[in-house]
Amino acid sequence: GPSESQLDFARQNIRASQDTQEQHLRFSSGSHQGTRDMEGKSTFGYPFFKPEKGRYTDMFREKYVKHSIEKGILPEDSLSNEKINSLVASNDPNDKLHFWQLYSVLGRDGMKEIITAFYTSVLGDTENAWFAEAFREKPLTRHVRGQCEFWLDLMGGGVEYKKGLEGLEVLHEASSEVMTSQGAKVWMDHLYKTLDSYECPDHRVKEAIVEFCLFLMGDYEQQFKFKHSGAPPAKYSGGCPFHRSKSPPAESSAGCPFQTSRAPPAKPYLHRSRL
Repeated sequence: GPSESQLDFARQNIRASQDTQEQHLRFSSGSHQGTRDMEGKSTFGYPFFKPEKGRYTDMFREKYVKHSIEKGILPEDSLSNEKINSLVASNDPNDKLHFWQLYSVLGRDGMKEIITAFYTSVLGDTENAWFAEAFREKPLTRHVRGQCEFWLDLMGGGVEYKKGLEGLEVLHEASSEVMTSQGAKVWMDHLYKTLDSYECPDHRVKEAIVEFCLFLMGDYEQQFKFKHSGAPPAKYSGGCPFHRSKSPPAESSAGCPFQTSRAPPAKPYLHRSRL
């Protein structure tokens, strides 16, 4: 009979096909553009995709919520707040969208599209050849597959990331030449470039992706002993708890990813896609 890895691959293809069909229906019906409820409030009709917890969803969600409680960003009862902990994004555009709710909006194909555009940008970076070179040992498809599995697992796409966090640390250790302040800046610049070219009617989606990456950057700062000084561009600062005002909290530490300010990327971006 087929091996377990072959069965896993088949299951992923089936789920990807289901996601594609459902996403096509959402697009063709226009429901992704948002509607208004009986009271005239804007609503998006989420979930577009039925979410499931992954292997690491609880761990990273709890870590983020506790961190936010400690910083006074979320209320003390946030760990038991159903709306905050739900894997389904709120349909109220005034509510915050958290990274563990992204699958309910983007689905597998939406995440893959963003990640593919991101790594295409990284591998084609001629201005920062030292950075791009660190990623060229593997083909684009492998980078995309690994990052997709990680995002899906944390963001409501079910159990996908089976390498374990130890494997992730080993992977980063092998790329230590880019795990620096400058490397972090280039990485985030490529993310902003990708998101700038990604069309999405719900601005909270991009904010949640930026916040997710900055949140992880805090761990990498501690692991590799560097400090990332780049805050997100103003258009994405709604998703960054420490940048909704001009003066971020003075107590934000080197291990906290939301720090000083920087100008938004100025270059035009080529990748075009739609959500």
